Amino acid sequence: MVSVILCTYNREVFLSKTIESVLNQSYSDFELIIIDDGSTDSSPATIKDLSDPRIRVKKNNANIGIVGSRNIALKMARGDLIAIIDSDDLWELDKLENQVKKFDNDSLLIGVGSYAYIINSQGRINEVRRFPIEHHEIHSTFLWRCPFIHSSFMFRNIGLLYNSSLSQAEDLDLFIRLSKLGKLENINRPLIHYRVHRDSLTSLKSQQQSKDGLAVRLSLLSEVANINLEIYEMMFNHKLDSLSNRQEEVNLFVLQLSRTSLMDRHIIRVHTWILKTAVKTFKIRPQTIITNIKLRIRMCHFPNYKEVRHKSL
Repeated sequence: MVSVILCTYNREVFLSKTIESVLNQSYSDFELIIIDDGSTDSSPATIKDLSDPRIRVKKNNANIGIVGSRNIALKMARGDLIAIIDSDDLWELDKLENQVKKFDNDSLLIGVGSYAYIINSQGRINEVRRFPIEHHEIHSTFLWRCPFIHSSFMFRNIGLLYNSSLSQAEDLDLFIRLSKLGKLENINRPLIHYRVHRDSLTSLKSQQQSKDGLAVRLSLLSEVANINLEIYEMMFNHKLDSLSNRQEEVNLFVLQLSRTSLMDRHIIRVHTWILKTAVKTFKIRPQTIITNIKLRIRMCHFPNYKEVRHKSL
């Protein structure tokens, strides 16, 4: 069985259509857990009118936020698989069916997403957003971008909860933790309609999302590279003026970064950009750095390119 988790707060305009897109799924073996996070609009009335026996509802006494609400739903979940949908998004009718088949055919698979239609507040499709398909491509994307849209994601119910200290990048953190436990994939077809509008969480809290996202990525980077994360963060955020009086630390940082042996293409992409920034801004031009930049560019374009270790490194 699949436990579908839908948390909502004052989404009266979109909520009915979202719920309808779940209840009309071609795959019917699911429960729909709805958490009303203290809505003050007509959302509670919409939920109260639902009569489908697969629906389970909990209303929070106060607004506790999306992360806390999702964790409540995860603790309620009875299914072997978890599927997330935001209360303003829509699913294609065979979304669950396609993803459940993936899990049935691969015991090592722990999470799967899909491409997405990007829609506006009126439901008009503006674009198709594509993501990496295979696990190695997805894993290499984490430092560069989030490789899933949350409402497309289904994962095995192994008792994981969202990190409550991350109000905006809790999904990225969960994806990274899952990637260490099994395979991740995306289905190369849009299975969801992801709504981008003025009042969406992504639009309202983009600054906090960037901050939390960077915190998650720095934690990941600390596991795979021995570098000065403070310098990395300042360069990543273009705070180059603040580094003008820290030349020796920058020199050491660039040397450390050039020595890391990270084969993932998107990690290399980040590293190459930062190395180029350091070279241009701080006039650092040792040959070993330039050699490594060229090497990583080759690896970026040719994933099977084998790294040659130079004695100078």
